[in-house]
Amino acid sequence: MLVDAFPLGIDFEHFTKILTEERVKKKVKEYHEAFKNLYVIFPLDRLDYTKGIPQRLKAYELFLAKYPNYRGKVVLVLVISPSRTGVKEHTVLKKEIDELVGKINGKYSTLNWNPIIYMYKYIPFEDLLALYQIAM
Repeated sequence: MLVDAFPLGIDFEHFTKILTEERVKKKVKEYHEAFKNLYVIFPLDRLDYTKGIPQRLKAYELFLAKYPNYRGKVVLVLVISPSRTGVKEHTVLKKEIDELVGKINGKYSTLNWNPIIYMYKYIPFEDLLALYQIAM
């Protein structure tokens, strides 16, 4: 039997190189402008019950309730990649997430600010990198 180390992670040099490309720089600038003066929280998950997405949303709601001075200053950009779309448990989970996002946005949104920007779709790699770049 052989044993070896196989580190998991990202290819840092690859990510850094792509961040220097003009199209990505343009996206970063766009997002900086769009989220000007906001702290951006950017988790990226696939739709899966093991990811704790509903719990994360409830924690964010508690944060907004407990620290009202952060309302209008922080935004959760929630991107969830579709996964196993035909599985009943995932359909139920998506419904729960949709309802939580609606509840939180309904409770705390103003004319100028939504606490959560929610996307249930795949987004291009350049967008992901740009969002990672601006997230706090």
